[in-house]
Amino acid sequence: MSLLKKAATFTVFTVGQEDKSLTAQELKKLVQKQVIPVIEGTIAQDAFGFCSMEDLFEVGVTESGGVLGFGIRHDGKKISKALAKRLFDEQFAEMKETAKLERRKITKEDKKLLKEKIEGDLYLKAKPEEKHYEVIWDTRNNLIYVGSGSGKIVAGAQETFMKALPTVKFDLWDPISEKTKHVPEMKGTPENFQNAFFTWIFKETKINPSRCWNPMTVKLINDDATITVKGDTSVSLETFFSLLASRLVDGLDMGYKIDEEHKIEVTLQRGSWAIKKLKIMPEMNFETTDAAIFERAGSFKEFLDLFQGLVQEFEAVRNDEKSNREFWKSIKDMSNDRIKREFVEA
Repeated sequence: MSLLKKAATFTVFTVGQEDKSLTAQELKKLVQKQVIPVIEGTIAQDAFGFCSMEDLFEVGVTESGGVLGFGIRHDGKKISKALAKRLFDEQFAEMKETAKLERRKITKEDKKLLKEKIEGDLYLKAKPEEKHYEVIWDTRNNLIYVGSGSGKIVAGAQETFMKALPTVKFDLWDPISEKTKHVPEMKGTPENFQNAFFTWIFKETKINPSRCWNPMTVKLINDDATITVKGDTSVSLETFFSLLASRLVDGLDMGYKIDEEHKIEVTLQRGSWAIKKLKIMPEMNFETTDAAIFERAGSFKEFLDLFQGLVQEFEAVRNDEKSNREFWKSIKDMSNDRIKREFVEA
């Protein structure tokens, strides 16, 4: 179970305020009704439905103190692209011979329809593969944790939630405030908020060792290549910023030290706010699923609050023109100083 493993990967949904009138028990009944449609023997490629947390062939919901635990089942078909291409080439050759005899041209629409027919026939015969993803629904905080970072699975889960509760709004969790989204980008700063945010995290934590957050692995990217800098201390601050002169921080493995015994580790990557490989230590073992989902919901919410606080700190810098310019100028100055010193020493 990915959500209950030591390293949990998940995507977070926020649940609209309309849902507050529904109790956990009422939600439980609605979830159990949304079973997966049958796609075997059809041309459909994917189907999603709810199942139990432990068994993708069972329908059931575990409930503990306002926290629901269940599963998303995904039935997906795959076809051989090589076979589809071979069949297309064979049938297209026949189509050309026929068109030649009939003295007519083959249109783009003819080719498109032929391709769709071939793929449809293959999907009709294909057997679906069943997969299972855990879900924790914290009705106390109107948050849903889906145990996947895949865009396809997340979209399917969202559609399934909407079918079960068509009057309720389900949105992907986004830590960026509405105010920040309307602040225009400043010249000389990254257009992508996450790139800028990850860069800020690294600089802040490296120049201020007393901060609890600690980047352990840093992924740098530019148009040419990606560099991954590993190690608990990563690289020296000067070396890092010399690399950063032409690159952006594209991903981070981060640690958060609560105290000597309690720590959090997480992987962040640009492109979404999916939480990957979240480790909460020390790991706790539970004899029952209901106890586990209740503890996990609390731990996940604690992490989101910590992370939200970090985003808000960065927003305060980014949304102030003077602070934002000073931040990016300091990175540029560090990079230039490093390059100048190496040139002189050489």
